Amino acid sequence: MSRKQGVWYHNDWKATHIDDRELQALQWELGDEAATALRHRTVAPGQRVRLVAPFSEVCMHMRVAGQQMDAVLLEHLDGDRCWYSAQLYQPGSATPFSFPITTGEAGIFDGDDGFYTNY
Repeated sequence: MSRKQGVWYHNDWKATHIDDRELQALQWELGDEAATALRHRTVAPGQRVRLVAPFSEVCMHMRVAGQQMDAVLLEHLDGDRCWYSAQLYQPGSATPFSFPITTGEAGIFDGDDGFYTNY
């Protein structure tokens, strides 16, 4: 089943697929805000998370789009300036995959409560 037909949920490094009917049932039962919160997982700098690489330009170029990857949110400090990037890894590997990329290209987004990734 393709990603467009449902939402992927991650639970302790295992991916489980919830189809549109189950998602609609969650929205009906919990409300839109709670169902949206279930799809978001917060990410702290230095934390390693497993995600499905999005179909972003960089992930397409690296040929990892749609694949499960591990990612670490990196925090860079330069004087009073701070910026973030993401380092991708093959699942379970300690060797970095290519070079760090922007957080948005890796599917890690900056929200009101910090960084998050979709399940």
